[in-house]
Order: sequence, then C-alpha cells, then structure tokens
Amino acid sequence: MRDSKTTREKWFEQRDDLTGEHALGDAGQIIFALLFFGIWIADSFFLKYTTQLNDIVSTLIRKPIGIMLLCLSAYCAWSGLRIVFGEVRESPSVYLRSTAIPALFFSEQIEDWLM
Repeated sequence: MRDSKTTREKWFEQRDDLTGEHALGDAGQIIFALLFFGIWIADSFFLKYTTQLNDIVSTLIRKPIGIMLLCLSAYCAWSGLRIVFGEVRESPSVYLRSTAIPALFFSEQIEDWLM
C-alpha cells in the first residue's frame, strides 16, 4: 500500500479553488475514443477514403497543415492549463476567459446558458 502522497497530490490539496473534473468527463472521453476508433476502422478496412485523398492532396499541402494543427493543439493545451492553474481564485467557480480559442466563439452563449 502507498502511504505517502506525491508532490502533485500535496499541491492540489493546497488549492481550495480547484473542485475537480466534470462528472461526465471520463465517460465523454471514452465515447469519443470509441467513435474515433470506429470511424478509423471503418475507413481503413471498408471505405478507404483517406488513401484516395493521399493521391489527390499533395504532401506539400498536407504537411504544413499538419504542423499548423499540431501548433494550434499545443497552444490550446498550454492556454487551458494556464487558465486553470495559473492563478488562485477566491472561490471555486466556472471560469471563462476569452483568450482560449473555444471561448472566443461561444463565450456569450456559455454565459447565457450558465446564468
């Protein structure tokens, strides 16, 4: 059995403003993972659309788009972690900030839905 807590667990205990994850967060990740793998298997073995696109779209177009998407995903991950863990708030609350890319598009709708 493990008696001692890790540094990370001790750090989280000191943050009263962090309330944990969404109750359905893990279930949503499992559902989307199964959906992804289902579409991937269907395309790889039956539909074969992605192999046709390799002939149509040049590598000179695909690679820069892939690099831009990787950079965008790294920025979104970094931005989200900075928003959640960057500052200590007085009380736990839903936190919306316009620097995150999804909040740029949906911040008004989310605020209306939460109120």
